[in-house]
Amino acid sequence: MIFSLFKKSREDNKVPEARMVKVPAPTPAAAPQPAGAPAAPAAAPLETPSKAAPAVDSMSLDFTGFSLGDLESGGIELDNESDPLEAVVEQAAVLYANGQEGVAKATLEDAVGRYRSGPTAIRLWMMLFDFYQLHGDKAAFENLELDFARIFERSPPAWCDTKKAEAVVAGGTPTTLFKGAMEGSNHAAFGILADALEKNQKQRLDLSKVQQLDDAGAERFLKLLQQSAKRKQVLELAGIEALEGLLAAAAVTGKAENPQCWLLQLELLQRAGRQEQFEERAVDYAVTFEVSPPSWDPARVQATPVAAAQCPDCTDGSEGDEAYRLSGELKNARFNDLKDFAESRDPVVLDFTAVVRIDFVSAGALVNMLTPCKSAGKAVIIRNTNRLVFELLAVVGVNAVARIEPARK
Repeated sequence: MIFSLFKKSREDNKVPEARMVKVPAPTPAAAPQPAGAPAAPAAAPLETPSKAAPAVDSMSLDFTGFSLGDLESGGIELDNESDPLEAVVEQAAVLYANGQEGVAKATLEDAVGRYRSGPTAIRLWMMLFDFYQLHGDKAAFENLELDFARIFERSPPAWCDTKKAEAVVAGGTPTTLFKGAMEGSNHAAFGILADALEKNQKQRLDLSKVQQLDDAGAERFLKLLQQSAKRKQVLELAGIEALEGLLAAAAVTGKAENPQCWLLQLELLQRAGRQEQFEERAVDYAVTFEVSPPSWDPARVQATPVAAAQCPDCTDGSEGDEAYRLSGELKNARFNDLKDFAESRDPVVLDFTAVVRIDFVSAGALVNMLTPCKSAGKAVIIRNTNRLVFELLAVVGVNAVARIEPARK
């Protein structure tokens, strides 16, 4: 099956044009042929022209039912007739967004071995630099630095010291990384967290690595949060987006399952001060389980979730200003609180310093959330993206509604 994505536009005020979607005709079962009869000709593929992209003020992207499939087996073809090298950039960005890191790495390494001049080639090199940085492969990064300086005769990006980044973000606050799945059987991770909360009145918890969840794990984490609140501790939650996505998948309206996931979801909305979303989910909880839901308590609202570790040498130096900060891997994110954040702000600034990856569903939701800001004449800035995220946002068309600024190196 061949899907096509949006044409890229590097200008903020242009909406990417949709591409031709090529739908292969279904192949019927072969009918028996007499001996010596010529083979029937293959059915020609159908070409269905997709509709032109609507104006910015009405553009809506919904990738909720979209699956990128397996690019290794030709599941998606990104064709860019005007610039084949541009297609390589797009393909690598899509592979990475889909979590196919091995194929993305191979694509980029092959590309930098063949393309060694021009601005598009440099973009490929920058993507590979960030890939190595994100995976902690300093040796490969330094080898690439030498090749880059020799071939392009300019200074290469610098390796980011992650330990220095962690110290800057934490700002003296003890930080605990929740390791492994948030499941009831993960005694090691919950034990470490409980010990940290016993010792420190102020604690920062990095949840960016949480990729699995069960109801027992949600219950254990909820109890720790409630105990922390009773002790009036300051608990900063970083990289919470992945956990929010897992909770959204587990807490389905009408299915009386995973009650602790529901309660944890409500607790996180309470702590973040997202009253509108809290009230909506509280009603859903009451309908689903036929019990009274928790009540909104403004006294329990805590600080806005913070970003995961970021490198001070790779940012624009404005970490202390007011920005909508995101972190970790953004999967099926809805950005429901972004509307309220953007309502009273101009420019609307989103900080992607600590974002590792964003998928198509999240990027499409981001376009939908930012389009009204653009239509209202507000400036929208997405800053400090890594190069892999930068290129994916451009593929989807986020650059039609926002100025995207990659992290400096």
